[in-house]
Amino acid sequence: MDEKAEKIALFRYGIIAPLVLETLPRGELTRRAQELAGRLYDIPHSTRRQVSVDTLLDWSLRYRRNGLAALTPKPRQDRGQARAVPQETAALIERLKRENPHRTGATLLRELALANERNQPGLSASTLYRFLRARRLTERQLLLDKATAHKKYEAQFANQIWQSDMLFGPWVERPGGGKQQAFLQAALDDASRLIPHAQFYPNQGLDAFLDCLRQAIAARGIPTRLYMDNAKIYRSPQLARIAASIGILIVHTPPYQPEGRGRCTPPTIRMRTIPARWRRCARACCACAMPPRPR
Repeated sequence: MDEKAEKIALFRYGIIAPLVLETLPRGELTRRAQELAGRLYDIPHSTRRQVSVDTLLDWSLRYRRNGLAALTPKPRQDRGQARAVPQETAALIERLKRENPHRTGATLLRELALANERNQPGLSASTLYRFLRARRLTERQLLLDKATAHKKYEAQFANQIWQSDMLFGPWVERPGGGKQQAFLQAALDDASRLIPHAQFYPNQGLDAFLDCLRQAIAARGIPTRLYMDNAKIYRSPQLARIAASIGILIVHTPPYQPEGRGRCTPPTIRMRTIPARWRRCARACCACAMPPRPR
């Protein structure tokens, strides 16, 4: 028996001595165990401060059968090996962690406890953390993989990938009086950062986007891929038919990952502060495309 094991065994014996030094009726034994379980202890090599009634009764039984040696800690049979995580639980952990890499271990354990059947044992925190590290599901690794994936999504040559987006533009005067908001449609080449075409329109509908795309293709040729978000106009059957007929692959941003098209988002176009010349341009574009306001 090494020094650590002996220290733990002696501590355990010191607690259960009132339970084993005399033969007690079952009811009295349980009552004394409950009294001992309600106290606080400085447990060697542990952060716990209390011992449960069941543990005290188990130690008492082991001592009666095999003496002090039976109170030493039992080595784990699977020591040094990762504890098995059920396949369904593993799939749930991976889904929850990939949905939100910032989800903490404590949150995962709570959600697993809610999802688990009553008769199934829950995971310990140490088993969960080992599983996350083994599957490369830690917050740091997931965010690193995500950043790497976005970094790799870059075109080498012009016209391999175009990105397209729409920006809410300034309010401009309309013919006949009143004001109308303008909308900026733009296409940007991923490799060269060149803008094949950008134009203000009086609406944000499919017709405005298709007109912008038509002029961009007329100016710079047909791109291999067109990368956009999941807005309704970008998923229209008409756009899909046009793309298929001229040989463009439509790619949509994965849900909840807007950073994938960061080069063509409004901050990149730097249009939040609209210069006067852009306002004049918006006013001219909208005036040409907008019927006069009825009086």
